[in-house]
Amino acid sequence: MIPDFSTRSRHYSTTLGDIRADREHHARDTDITTGRLPLFDEDTVLVISEWEYAGKGHSLGDQLLAAAITGGCL
Repeated sequence: MIPDFSTRSRHYSTTLGDIRADREHHARDTDITTGRLPLFDEDTVLVISEWEYAGKGHSLGDQLLAAAITGGCL
């Protein structure tokens, strides 16, 4: 019977957590070197979208119509 990879990893002192961390670091480094991800400090917050004012909600007439359709009240 062939032992599975997790048994072998214990033999070589490598845990699955270490493998995941190495894969994450490698993927991040690859994204940075290929230009897919800009190089920032670890505590930098990158904002990708903008907020835009879309309006103040329904007018009084729209509120009445919506309440009449749904059976709700204002």
